[in-house]
Amino acid sequence: MMGWVRSWARAASPRRVALACLALALALPDAGPLSVAPPWLSIPLAVSCLVALVAREVPGIQRLLARVSSVPWEGLAAGWAVVVFGLLKVPGIHPSGTDDNIYFYLAARFAQGAIPYRDFFFSHPPVHLLVPALVFLPGGFHLALGKAIPVTAQVLAALILWRAIRPVSRPQAVAALVLHLFAYQVLMGSTDMNGENLMTVFLAGSLWAVLRRRPLAAGVLSSLALGCGLYALAGVVTLGIGAVWVCGRRGMWRFVAGLGAVTGLWVGVFWALGGAAFWEGVVTYHLGKAVSDPGKVSLFQSGTSPVAAWVHNLGASLFSKDFLKFVHYHALIYLGLAGTVLWIGYRAWKRLSRGPSGTPVRTRRDRRREARKGAVPPAPDRGDPPGDRPWMLPVLSVLGVVIFECQWAALAETYDFYRVPMTPFLAVAAAWALVRAGEAVLREGWSGWLGLLAAGLLAAHPVLSGRLASMIWPEEDAAAGERVDYVWKDPWVPRPLAEVSRWAFFRDHRIRGREEPPWRHALWNKQLTFLTVTDLAREVAARSDPQETLIGASTLAPLVALQAGRRVAADEADTNAKRFTTNQWSEADLARRACRDRVRWLLAAPRSRFEPTRVEQDPLWSGLFQRDREFQDQGLLHRRPFPIVLFRLRDDARLPDGTPCRQEAPR
Repeated sequence: MMGWVRSWARAASPRRVALACLALALALPDAGPLSVAPPWLSIPLAVSCLVALVAREVPGIQRLLARVSSVPWEGLAAGWAVVVFGLLKVPGIHPSGTDDNIYFYLAARFAQGAIPYRDFFFSHPPVHLLVPALVFLPGGFHLALGKAIPVTAQVLAALILWRAIRPVSRPQAVAALVLHLFAYQVLMGSTDMNGENLMTVFLAGSLWAVLRRRPLAAGVLSSLALGCGLYALAGVVTLGIGAVWVCGRRGMWRFVAGLGAVTGLWVGVFWALGGAAFWEGVVTYHLGKAVSDPGKVSLFQSGTSPVAAWVHNLGASLFSKDFLKFVHYHALIYLGLAGTVLWIGYRAWKRLSRGPSGTPVRTRRDRRREARKGAVPPAPDRGDPPGDRPWMLPVLSVLGVVIFECQWAALAETYDFYRVPMTPFLAVAAAWALVRAGEAVLREGWSGWLGLLAAGLLAAHPVLSGRLASMIWPEEDAAAGERVDYVWKDPWVPRPLAEVSRWAFFRDHRIRGREEPPWRHALWNKQLTFLTVTDLAREVAARSDPQETLIGASTLAPLVALQAGRRVAADEADTNAKRFTTNQWSEADLARRACRDRVRWLLAAPRSRFEPTRVEQDPLWSGLFQRDREFQDQGLLHRRPFPIVLFRLRDDARLPDGTPCRQEAPR
C-alpha cells in the first residue's frame, strides 16, 4: 500500500494534488460540501466519494468496482439518509407551543364529524386538515402520531424527488435527496404540522409525474398541493410550465384538466358545506391582513401602481434580514444555485450564437473568408436538444425558485416555513451543480481545473455562512468565546430510541463566535417543549365537567383541550390576533359564543391575544374570568421561564351588556 502511495506521489500531477485536497475536504465532518448532513451521513458519503476518486486513478480498483452494480449502493445511500433524518427528528416528538396545535385540534374535530368552515373557522384550504383527519380517524388523536405526520411527509417528498431524478442522473438524485432532507428549514418545518410539509410531498409527486410524462396526474397532485395552502401556487405554475415543456400543448391541457377537476371538487364540496365561511377563511381573511414584512408596502394601497409596489417589495424581500438568514443556513444550496444559473447563462449564450439548425452564426466577414479559403461550413452541434431532461431539470428548478421569490413579494406577510415547498427546487439545482462539478474534476485538461475551482467554491460554503452570520448577529462576535448551554428534553418516544438520538446528535453547549452546522441549530431550536401541558390538562379535567370548555392562547389552549379530553369553546381554536385585526369578528363575538358553549377556563400566555395582564385589564374578559393558577413552563423558551395563567369563570360572570354568561348544553 505504501509503495503504491509513493509511486502515486512521484507521478502526481497538479490535478492529482488537487484531487487529494478535495478528498481531504470531503473527509472533514463540519466543513466541505457534505457538512450539511450530520457526520453519521456525511462521513459514509465522503468515504464513497474517496473510493470513487481512488478508483479513477488505480485501474485495478476501477475494474473491480465496474463489476459491482451501483443500484444497491445507491439504494443503501438513500435509505441510510432517511434513517439518519428520522433519528435526527426524534427529539422533536414532544408537545410544543406552535401553531400546529391549532391544526391538531381542528383535524381531530374533523375526524369526529365536525365540518371545517361550517362548524369552526379554518384559514387554509381543506386538504391541510383532510390528511391528518384521516390519520386520526381510526384511533383518535395522539401527539406522537400527529408529530410524525410532517416527518413522514418530508421523507416521502425526498424519496419521490430521488425517484423522479434517478432516470436522469443517479448521483444527482441521491444528492438532491440529501440536500432536501437536511436543509435547515426542512429540519425546522418538519417538526410542526403547518401544512407546508404535505404541500411539499404533493409538489414533489407532481414533479415526478411531469418527468414521467403524466401531465394529468401532475395536475391532480398540484391541486392537492394547493389544497394544503394557496402559497403552493408558485410551484404549481412552475410544474405547469414543465408539463408543457415535456409533453407539449396536449400535456398542457391535460395538466390544466387534472388541476381544474380536483380543485373544483374540493372547492365545490367545502363551499357547499361551509357556505360563505369557506371563502372568508381561505381568501377574505388573508386579503384583510395588514402588511407586516419589513420594508414591504401594500400592492393596492401604497399610492403607486401594483407593479411598482411589487417591484419595491421584491427588492425589500431579497435584501431583508429574513432572506439573509435563509441564505446563511442554506449557503451550500445557494452557491450551487448560483453555479447552475451561471451554467444556464453560458448555455443560453452559446445557443443564441447559433442558427436555427445549430450552426454557429457567421458574419458577412466570416462568409467571405470561408469563400476565399474554400472552407466547408461546420457541422451542426449535436448538443442537448431543448426538450431534453438533463436540460430541463436545472432550468426548471431555477425557474421555480424565481417564481417562488416573485410570489413572496406579492404577499403581505411571510413566515420562514413558507419556503419549505421551495426547497425541492433549490435542492435539484444545487445537486446538479455539485454533481457536474464532481464529474468535471475527473476530466483532463481545462475542464478538470474548472471543475476543481467549482468544487472548491462549493466546499467553501462555511465561509459565506460565517460572513452572513457576522452581518446578521454582530452580538455573537462581540461575545466570542462565551459558552451557551442547552438542556436535553426527553421526547415522547420510547426511551431507548431517545437515548440513541441524544448520543448521536445532541451537544449540550456551543461557543459564541464558532460556527455550528445548521442541523445542530435546528435540533437545539426544536428542543423547546411545552412541559406543563400535562399539569394544565390534569387541572382542567379535574375541575370541570366533560361538557365544559375552555378558550385562550391559540398555540397552547387547543393542545391542553385535547390532552384534557375537553373541547375548545365553540371550537374556536384559532384565536390569533389577526382574527380580530382583519375585522372579521370581535372579541365580544367570541365571548358570546364561548358563554353559549359552557366555557369554564381561559388559558392566558405571553405572545398571544390573551396575555395575562391584558385579560385582567380588559373589561370584557375581567368581567367573565378571574385568575386561578399560574404555571411556570421551563421548556418553551431557552434559559428562562414562560408564565401560563389559568383563569376560571366567575360565579357572577356577565358580558359587558349585563347578560349573564349562561351555562347551556353544548351544540
